[in-house]
Amino acid sequence: MNDMIPRVHYILCCLAFPIPVAAGTLYVDVEATGQNNGMSWTDAYGSLSTAIGKAAVGDEVWVAEGTYQPITLKSGVKVIGGFKGTETSELASDPDTHKTYISGGGKSRALGSVANDSSTVLRGFYIIEGFVDFPDNGGGLYVGDSDTNFVRCVFTGNRSAVMGGAVAIWGGSPTFVNCRFYDNDGGWAAGAIFNRKFATPTFVNCLFYENKAWEGGAVGITTGAATFVNCTLSDNEATIGKGGALFDSRGEAVLRNCIIWGNVAGTEDTNEVFNLPAARTSTTVSYSNVKGGWPGKGNIGSDPLFVDAGKGDYRLQETSPCRDAGKYASLPADVADINADGNTTGVLPKDLALKGRVSGEAVDMGAFEWHPSGE
Repeated sequence: MNDMIPRVHYILCCLAFPIPVAAGTLYVDVEATGQNNGMSWTDAYGSLSTAIGKAAVGDEVWVAEGTYQPITLKSGVKVIGGFKGTETSELASDPDTHKTYISGGGKSRALGSVANDSSTVLRGFYIIEGFVDFPDNGGGLYVGDSDTNFVRCVFTGNRSAVMGGAVAIWGGSPTFVNCRFYDNDGGWAAGAIFNRKFATPTFVNCLFYENKAWEGGAVGITTGAATFVNCTLSDNEATIGKGGALFDSRGEAVLRNCIIWGNVAGTEDTNEVFNLPAARTSTTVSYSNVKGGWPGKGNIGSDPLFVDAGKGDYRLQETSPCRDAGKYASLPADVADINADGNTTGVLPKDLALKGRVSGEAVDMGAFEWHPSGE
């Protein structure tokens, strides 16, 4: 009987103070033929949506290359694509080689993130062929009051009949790091990004090109202080209206170390950035290259000398005026852990090509840092 007392005491303590369960990893592979329980690559779930539904806060979902149906993210869950389907480390993920797609199939939105906190991550995916019709926004992704981190994602071939071909952001402070947005169609407005409901997203090392809409070829903002750091916006088109790159109606957006060049609009004098005449202020731009010039410290208006914009290569030539022309202090912390080393407090270490963010005396403007050949 005396031996039972410690055991009963232990059980009562466990009931009162539950022992935390260690975060786990669930596996997804559309071609897996095992037991479909997500416990290994062999027994991986075939459905990404099922895996996310089973995941708990703190879990990671590893996803092998292939094409998956539309999903909705879950708070506190990290979803990582770009695996071949044999790896044992997150560092082995290679989304450029092992392409992992979330597709709307041209009939529905591909991805949703609603009321997700900042511990929620989507990393290493292609978001493709999303579509929404009137009155919805955001063909590829809808963000509703969320602070999700989107890392190394590509948004392409998405379409909205109304606004936000690739992404619609209605509230929250999501972060997009090392993402690419191209060949998206926003219909009436905002070829790639539509921002409203006073959302405050941040875009770092992002590239926007060949997106289109009637107005706001790449980005359309009705309300909200969107921030762009070391981004490149080029060859986007406002087909009949204003703001070839950015339609910032209230002048609340902030651009630092960016390149805005070679965009076109139906109204030629608004090829790059447009603010409504009634706006209280104009878009804040610093240490950036804007075609035609823009007021602000450190800004220039010179040809950035891309390597080959016609072929989608927006790296800088060695003689580019954008080299060493950015401001190092504008670089944010590596909150998305772009190099997956566990350090999220240090300065962002990589550019869009995953090369050193600083090469030379100072940071370059735009999404890519110039590096000597072979470096």
